[in-house]
Amino acid sequence: MKKKIIAGVIISAVVFAAAWGILYYNGFLDMELSYYNDPIYETEGEWVYSVYDGYAEIDSCRRIAGTALHIPDTLGGYPVKALGWGFISDSQAKRIREITVPDTLTYFRMNNFISTRWYKNQPDGVVYLGDIAVGLKGEIPDGKLIIKEGTRVIAGCAFR
Repeated sequence: MKKKIIAGVIISAVVFAAAWGILYYNGFLDMELSYYNDPIYETEGEWVYSVYDGYAEIDSCRRIAGTALHIPDTLGGYPVKALGWGFISDSQAKRIREITVPDTLTYFRMNNFISTRWYKNQPDGVVYLGDIAVGLKGEIPDGKLIIKEGTRVIAGCAFR
């Protein structure tokens, strides 16, 4: 019985990932295919970011003071919609106990937060940051992967 449930979850995840990829590739999701455009690199305060088609993607954070990470909603007048792969270093991540993200954020990978103390302190199951599903910690509870109603974003590689 467990094998059937696990197989069903895996098949569902594969179908979901394929559909997500097709929608993304064909431009039906909010994000543009930004990596095919030439970015403009900028800095503001501690943030290094790229500008793509009217939005900002954070590439790195030069310094995080304390244990809180607060992602700004705009940089250079552009809404922050994405966090680049590894925008914080592992040494920075290990200190982070609190994370806040803006409503403008529409894309990031779970790997950005998996090394944080904030993530490690979350209970097993689907981990949320507000209305964003960040990832799956531990085992799938009761063999069912349930996404809360009102979830606005599912992080890239969230259920890997």
